[in-house]
Amino acid sequence: MNNLEVGQQVKLAQFEQYIFKVTATHQDGTYTVETQLDGQQVLSYQNVAQEMLRLSAD
Repeated sequence: MNNLEVGQQVKLAQFEQYIFKVTATHQDGTYTVETQLDGQQVLSYQNVAQEMLRLSAD
């Protein structure tokens, strides 16, 4: 997998039912991703390894 870019849509291994958006890249090669849940809740993860992510076909 090539490096991901901010704004790309990805799926996180533990939560494949959600589409996350890459919001930041870090010098150590990890990413920050977030998704909008029901209502106004936002689920965000920091320092996610690239191996835990895959591009969303949606």
